Amino acid sequence: IFGTIVAAFYLIVDKDGTERLLKAILPAQYERPTLLVFSRFKDKIKNWFTAQLALSLIVGLVVCFGLWILNVRYFVVIAVLAAVFELVPIIGPVITGIVAFLAAVSDSVTLGIYAVIFFFIVQQLENHVLTPLVMGRALRVHPVIVVVSLLAGAQIAGFTGIILAVPVAVLAQEIFEYFSDRKKDREAMI
Repeated sequence: IFGTIVAAFYLIVDKDGTERLLKAILPAQYERPTLLVFSRFKDKIKNWFTAQLALSLIVGLVVCFGLWILNVRYFVVIAVLAAVFELVPIIGPVITGIVAFLAAVSDSVTLGIYAVIFFFIVQQLENHVLTPLVMGRALRVHPVIVVVSLLAGAQIAGFTGIILAVPVAVLAQEIFEYFSDRKKDREAMI
């Protein structure tokens, strides 16, 4: 995993590094289609990253507002944590929920329970409504595909699978669209 991250970093930092690598290793007949699919994939990954940042901002604002209404101390700090940890699927929101619970329970056990209930509701809405809608719109992928890919990624590779699920689904969609476009072009020529 570490080697993959380091290689990806250097390929991203080097402008057109991935394209040059693909040109170097691919046979000539596969170069053009692969670069076309990669170019479309790269655009969608930029959209994915932007959507992920938007989700973080939305969750941070919702947490800030909700904890403010509940009158939990340090609600702004917890909201910033929620926004940052939103980038870490599953574990991030749990950590933020624990921090909110500890801050709330220092005032009263009832407030701590309300904070846990609030975080549970936010997490459910984010997982089942917000993420599929935002990712679906940003990537032009149906929300059901986003949900199914997240579930499959979690089942296949756990935490790493969740992180990679949407990009892999987008890559698969780009490959299928490329072959579909080629088939339509061939049928139009006939």
